[in-house]
Parts: sequence; structure tokens; C-alpha cells
Amino acid sequence: EAEFLGRHGVPTEILDKAALHECEPIALDDVIGGVHFTGDSFMNPAIFLAELAKRVREMGAEVHENTAVTGFESVSGKITKVRTASGEFEAEHVVLAAGAWSPIVARDLRLKLPIQPARGYSVTVAAPRNMPRHAFILGDRRVAVSPFGELLRFTGRLEVGEYSTTPDPKWLARLEMFVREYIELDEKLDVKDAWAGLRPVTPDGIPAIGRAPGLSNLTVATGHAMVGLSLGPGTGQLVSELVNGQKTAFDLRPLSLDRF
Repeated sequence: EAEFLGRHGVPTEILDKAALHECEPIALDDVIGGVHFTGDSFMNPAIFLAELAKRVREMGAEVHENTAVTGFESVSGKITKVRTASGEFEAEHVVLAAGAWSPIVARDLRLKLPIQPARGYSVTVAAPRNMPRHAFILGDRRVAVSPFGELLRFTGRLEVGEYSTTPDPKWLARLEMFVREYIELDEKLDVKDAWAGLRPVTPDGIPAIGRAPGLSNLTVATGHAMVGLSLGPGTGQLVSELVNGQKTAFDLRPLSLDRF
């Protein structure tokens, strides 16, 4: 994996056991190596989204929270109204970016959006006595560990097909168990939050971004699976270019809805 990413310009450093334990002292003795992506960063998504909402409001946008979209009206291949639980909206252009719920939101539009919900789990605990120095993903377990100041978060799991956000307690416990296979943790952790969320996945694992066929004023941006936060800023740039009739930063045909 490191060799493949390195060939495509992602800086990596292969760590043997000694180097890994120097980099991350709380790793258990039987953790014998790792890959350090030296250019990577991480963030707290809740803080990022709060600051993003603040910024767009400062720029003059209106944000309508808790306003579920219930349907659309269209005439001659153009959306004329967006119906919501709080009333109707008219817009020059509509962007459909509803994640795992995109097919449900778009049901009035007869769009073919083969998006499946994929449930993932998150457990946040109070900072243990020894915190990791870095955010990392645990090998074959594919569990992410993220230190957020006074909090430590474990995320993982991929359950495709259900629109339920009710977490399975068994899998919440397994997340902690998997983390204990790799790093030192306090005997008892103080759990602050535990939940499940839905990721939007496409059949080929690639997002769907582009103008919707048959609707002149609809742009779709969904299907980002487990990397929505990572791909969000770039997707925002592409959507802005599409809406404003500009040339996109790269060819979007591989992401087109026509491939389904």
C-alpha cells in the first residue's frame, strides 16, 4: 500500500518495530511495524462543521436546520420548487448532497442513484492516562484512533443495507477490544459518547458528482463512503465550478451518474 501511494506522490515512511515504538510509545510490544503518512492531518469533524456553518453565515448564506426535504416540483426538465417540512423554496440551482439519504430525497425526481447506507460506529472516551501522539488506523482491524485533546475516539465497521442509526452494543464493545490489541489503555474507560452513522456507498466505491441527466438545474454530489470529510472540500470546489458554468478542475466523466 505504501509503495503504491508513494508512486502517486503520497509521502510515506516505513517504520520497523523500533521506529514505530519511538513514534508511538503506547503501542504494545507485539506491534512490529507500521506506515507513517508524513503528510497526513486529522481534525475533529464536529468543530470543523460548526466553523464551516459560521463561515457560510458570515458570507451571507441562510442555513435552515432541521428542515427535511419532502419532495420536488419540476417543469420541462427544471426543478421549480423544493418542498420541505417548513415550506417551499425556489432556487436557480439545486445541489443534492444528502449522503446516504440521497436516493430517498430524490425519489420524486426519478433519478437512478444506487446509493446504499453503510453503518459505521463511533466511541468517544475521556482521555486515558497515556494518550496517542498521532491519529492512526489499526492494520487489519481497520479501526481509526483519533486523539482530540481531552477525548479519544475509536471509529470503524461497515454494515451495508440498513437505514438504522441504532448502534449494536456488541460492536461498540468490539471497537474497544480491537484497539486494546494494539495500544495500552486504562483498564476501565470513561465513555462519553457512542453512536452509529450512515455512510453513502456506490457499487464501485467512487462518488457520484455531476449534473443530473434530464434536469437542467440539479447537481448531484454524493456517494463519498468513508472519506466524505476528506473529499468534502474538493467536492465543494467541483460543485461550485459546475453550478457557475466553469470548467472543472479535472474530467468528471469517471464520477458521472451515467455510469450506473
